[in-house]
Amino acid sequence: MTLTSFTFVFNIWQFRLSLFQSDIQREEDRAKRALKDAAKKNDKDSCVVLAKEIVGARKTINTIQVSKTQLNSIQMQMKNQLCE
Repeated sequence: MTLTSFTFVFNIWQFRLSLFQSDIQREEDRAKRALKDAAKKNDKDSCVVLAKEIVGARKTINTIQVSKTQLNSIQMQMKNQLCE
């Protein structure tokens, strides 16, 4: 494979990760709204479940950011190796 095809593949993966990240962010926002509603109703069990969901979503978003950064780093390393 040439560098252009690798770059294309890396860009596709970064785009997919971005889409996945925005989906998770959207779900986190929904969970936040539901958490506020449950808190207003004094529903402690629902609040606990929703809070755990929000924490899990944030961890997943951080993991996706790390993956995107690693893909970018690999892409730059390949470009540097080609230039040498």
